[in-house]
Amino acid sequence: MRRASNLQRIFLALIFSSVILLPSCRKEPKEKINVASEGVGKYTFRTVLPPPSTLSPTDCITASETFILNLISSPMYSVVMDLDGEGSHIECELASDLPSDVTLLYAGKKPYGIPSGAKEGYAWKIQLREDAVWEDGSPINSETVEYSLMQFLSPSMKNFRASDFYDKVPIANAGSYVRGNELYDDIFNLETKKYAPVPEHEMYVSLSRPVAFFGDSVETYRKSYAEKFTDDDGNDIYGALKELCGNEVYAPLTENMKPLLLKIARSFGDTNPEAYKEFCFRLKKLPSTSWEDVGFIKNNERTFTLILKSPVSRFTATSLNIPLLYKPLYEANKRVSGGLVKSTYGSSRENIASYGPYLISGYLPGKSIRLERNERWYGWSDGKHGGQYMTTGFDIMLTEDRDEAKRLFDNGMLDEIKVPESVLGTYHTGVSIKKSPSPYTCSLSLNSDRKSLSKRERPGVNKTILSCRDFRHALSLCIDREKFVEEISPSSSPEHTLINASYMGDAESGKTYRKTDGAKSVLEKITRADDAKACLEKSYAEALEDGLIHEGDIVELEMRVDSDTPMNRMTADFIRDSISKAAEGTVLENRIEIVLVPDPDFLSSVKKGLSDLALTKRGDESLNPCGLLALYCGRDSLFEYGFDPASEKMEIEIGGEKISRTLPQWLSELEKGKYASASPSVKNMVLSEIEIRLLESYCVIPLRSMNSVRLISPRVREGSQDFVNHEVGFGGVRFLSYTTDDSSL
Repeated sequence: MRRASNLQRIFLALIFSSVILLPSCRKEPKEKINVASEGVGKYTFRTVLPPPSTLSPTDCITASETFILNLISSPMYSVVMDLDGEGSHIECELASDLPSDVTLLYAGKKPYGIPSGAKEGYAWKIQLREDAVWEDGSPINSETVEYSLMQFLSPSMKNFRASDFYDKVPIANAGSYVRGNELYDDIFNLETKKYAPVPEHEMYVSLSRPVAFFGDSVETYRKSYAEKFTDDDGNDIYGALKELCGNEVYAPLTENMKPLLLKIARSFGDTNPEAYKEFCFRLKKLPSTSWEDVGFIKNNERTFTLILKSPVSRFTATSLNIPLLYKPLYEANKRVSGGLVKSTYGSSRENIASYGPYLISGYLPGKSIRLERNERWYGWSDGKHGGQYMTTGFDIMLTEDRDEAKRLFDNGMLDEIKVPESVLGTYHTGVSIKKSPSPYTCSLSLNSDRKSLSKRERPGVNKTILSCRDFRHALSLCIDREKFVEEISPSSSPEHTLINASYMGDAESGKTYRKTDGAKSVLEKITRADDAKACLEKSYAEALEDGLIHEGDIVELEMRVDSDTPMNRMTADFIRDSISKAAEGTVLENRIEIVLVPDPDFLSSVKKGLSDLALTKRGDESLNPCGLLALYCGRDSLFEYGFDPASEKMEIEIGGEKISRTLPQWLSELEKGKYASASPSVKNMVLSEIEIRLLESYCVIPLRSMNSVRLISPRVREGSQDFVNHEVGFGGVRFLSYTTDDSSL
């Protein structure tokens, strides 16, 4: 199971943010880019996306839908890449200034539930800019924002994205308003670790609402860990569940759903036969809530206030975005269906409106979408977007046919495609390969427990030498990660550390953890030039002296994997060759063997100490490096048998004080204890010390971090050559530029 507190999963790395004032939204950029291209030529970006099911902000689900909606809308605030490519910052968009904390005005007042002694973080006033309009020139004001939020939360509509405003953005009383007098509560209690005594026929399953098992929705986890939602026969578990749930946000649990939910739980390492209940809810009846009780206040034509049920920092308040709906079109397309009111807003060019830099000029459902500049967008004339948005239009082909997309890209008819690893090597060298790191890292998990290792030995065959730290160290040293990735997984990145390049170290500056001073010291220390041969000789001498190995014994290590795939076989061969080469000229030459053992239940075997080595994958949300390291220290997620994080004490000096804690205690202090509100520099320093301690146990050996891969045509240049962070990627559409205009196509 992978669980974290709601605030960690709701907000932008709240544990790394603070209430430091952000720079003014009116601050000019360091320099302008693409200035020479302003008003010159046509620059169309040609790409391919899966066909969207809807373009209504109230019901969008997929990444392709979000991509298009982001182009035709403007948020209150944007996260923008710094021009040096090292981080990012906040820029005002629809808002004219940063949110103002007005908690004191509402503390202790009904009906919002703000504690009477609260001084900050609960209530935020936002001022709208005066020049924001829809594509037809209609004004955007606080009434527009209120109308849009009312539609998202409408009890009679049950819109799919309604939970964004009582889970992801916890607006006071929003949940009770949209649910009416219905509340769906978790079956599993995270505090007591017990299941509520609810009959199965009264249980409900939801794919879009945060579940106890993940701390987030099944839908969200499937986006990041798609392979976990496919069974050994290649069947789409999520697709089967979605079909059973239909269009219901909460669908009654059926016998057909239970085995699917258990398969998902098992793929995340949980073999509990009742784990399906951690995806389920029970229905409760509560008093109804009126709109007047919801935490939205329209102060005047240009100003509104959001009141939250939990306090946030000023930085986090800039992420409280409400997508806008054009009232005339949204109302005109409302229909009653199945007892609910639904709007077909966004189903065609004629029933959707833009308030962003681009507008939809052509839409053939299932075939293509054409976007062009929205000339009424404030950004073309406000003096704050100079040199940005060089792209004048988008031609988007709608298809899920990868072969067709590849053919079009190869023929120069697309500027970008996403590619699977299997075909990455088939593209010509003129294209630019862009790897965006995922939070997932693939590692070797080692058994260091002498007792469990010795139980599986046989005469002349030794395993117990794996309990010697120097032997594990030698194994790590001998694996050339760069060569490993080149030969085994070209779409991946070589990895020496546990916290990969996707994880954020400072949400406000947009700096990733790996770019912090503490993280750099980890890499320097863990990749120092030690000698694998010397470590092998030393481990053998230690094992011989302690009676853990006999002269003449061979070392046979079983490497457990989930299945017998070409990649798993290649990985085993690579590790075998690496350790054999390192052993040349030592007493262990020709005496070390790696045996691949496919095991559908291999994680359970690992946790029982029945493996020597295992190929494992772990990752958490990129905004939560503490949560990631907790996976290497938790009972449910620890795959390194014999390693006891609770016995690993570590002394760290903070503010002149030397403090000693175990690894789990340090992580608890960072997430919800003494250092939960510490500066990013302190937190990153502590994280780096924990990371070093875990790595230097050599009970886990990182091999590669996984990426999503895009190919970019030679005519396109992104704002940064390197990945910046998950908020801005390589700079995004804002900073795309071109070497040639459309006349050369």
